Amino acid sequence: MSEVRQVVGCVGCHAGRSLKVACIFFERIETLTLCTCTSPALQLLQRGLFPCAPLLPSLAVDLNMLEFVNGLFVNAAPNTTAWCETLESFLGNRRYKLSTRNSLHRCFGAAMQWYATLIDKKNHQLANYLDQFRLPATHCSGMMMLFLFGGGDLFTLNLFV
Repeated sequence: MSEVRQVVGCVGCHAGRSLKVACIFFERIETLTLCTCTSPALQLLQRGLFPCAPLLPSLAVDLNMLEFVNGLFVNAAPNTTAWCETLESFLGNRRYKLSTRNSLHRCFGAAMQWYATLIDKKNHQLANYLDQFRLPATHCSGMMMLFLFGGGDLFTLNLFV
């Protein structure tokens, strides 16, 4: 792994400590150095990366990759072990290696679980919000039902009672 990015927005800070995070992309692994004076998770999210842990992550995954894997697991049996071994082999053939054998599987699994949980929570909250503005069929007038089933025209339609 090569060092490609340095601390952004925090030069010479004495309030935090440096944190090295391995960042997994489709085609590479990068090491990112963050300062803990501000939330490492937020710093990673600002860069399009999802941390494997909320406080002191050692690994982060590209949000595009998580979205792809989440969609894959909707259509195929979820198997993070197979995905991680395939990804490790793919990146290894390109001379990118992680320092420990199980770190990708363990951390990627955690990131995937929290990412999927947040996506589900977001979808649930969005649906609840939209439900507040949806009108049930009982609120529509008889003219609306007549129009929907072929008896009216758009210009004489009375939508609400």
